[in-house]
Amino acid sequence: MAGDIETGIDLMRLEEGLDTGPVAMRELVPIRPEDTAGDLTNRLATIAAELAKLGLSKLGSGRLEFTEQSSHGVTYAHKIEKAEAEIDWTQPADRVRNHIHGLSPSPGAFSNLSLRLTTDRLKVLRAEVVAGSGVPGTILDKTMTVACGDGAVRLLEVQRPGGIVVQGHELMRQQSLSRGVTFKPREQASSSDEESP
Repeated sequence: MAGDIETGIDLMRLEEGLDTGPVAMRELVPIRPEDTAGDLTNRLATIAAELAKLGLSKLGSGRLEFTEQSSHGVTYAHKIEKAEAEIDWTQPADRVRNHIHGLSPSPGAFSNLSLRLTTDRLKVLRAEVVAGSGVPGTILDKTMTVACGDGAVRLLEVQRPGGIVVQGHELMRQQSLSRGVTFKPREQASSSDEESP
């Protein structure tokens, strides 16, 4: 979500503090623009298993050496609140994409969209930055490109409540959505829902 370009796995000795033990081995992994948190979790799990296997082998032969971690620049990630999962279309396109990918598949970034007679909380699971401009939150074309504060994102994978994951352009076809439809901020969506009979 922060736009970092790499992450990684540390093999470390546990201490009483949270992630404070000395490190024996480290593997850095690039974060690609198309990676979601789920994609990274799968890649990191495979790397962690290999690192653990190699670490155990070195430990068994007495070749595993530990180095104290630096405390410089250490921060703790706070728990993500539900309200933080809502997409802010006024942000630049790359930040919107990072927000979507950082929350995919769970809890999932979302935005409210009027579909026929209801307003659905549409979960967005995958997006890509593309050229485009317009009023933030407005659908620009039939491929479900949505304008951001600067640039646009194409919604590649979306999910309606209780539904299956579909491609953005497929949802547009299923729901007969057209260019110009706009995602609603949560406050606006809830007030219009309250006003309807």
